[in-house]
Amino acid sequence: MQMMALTCPHCAAPLDLPARLHRARCDYCGCQLLLSEGDFVEQRAEQAPPAPVDDRVRSELDQLDREWQAYRRTYLPRDSNGEYFVPDPEQFLHLAWGTGAFSVILVIGLLVMGMPTGAIVTAGLSAAIIFGVNRQRHVGQVYQRSLANYQNERLKLMQAAES
Repeated sequence: MQMMALTCPHCAAPLDLPARLHRARCDYCGCQLLLSEGDFVEQRAEQAPPAPVDDRVRSELDQLDREWQAYRRTYLPRDSNGEYFVPDPEQFLHLAWGTGAFSVILVIGLLVMGMPTGAIVTAGLSAAIIFGVNRQRHVGQVYQRSLANYQNERLKLMQAAES
């Protein structure tokens, strides 16, 4: 899935949004965002502006945001538009199963036709493809867990600032 990295204009939280999205909502402040070609057109706050945070909390939020942005730059490739690809674990799981099923049928057919060398080569290539697909699935799973951890940490800091 193509993603774009933006910053909420209302609360300054980093947002990961699908590239083709036209409307979004900030997970942190609830601000409704209208997008056009990867940029904000309009924002409507449903809540009051975020409470001012002291310098210590702001520093911690900034550090957390910098770490998250560094993580995304390290593990997710970007294209020339600044969008990056987040593998969808569910889609890659289906792709791995489909590749495996097709490969089994092909290998059996080659064996029936008396072509054991072709069957071995096909099985080896299929195993390599399935390995690569499962690697991408794993990247997607780790990214989803990391995103959830980052969001939880950011919310904790914001809630601590409000109390």
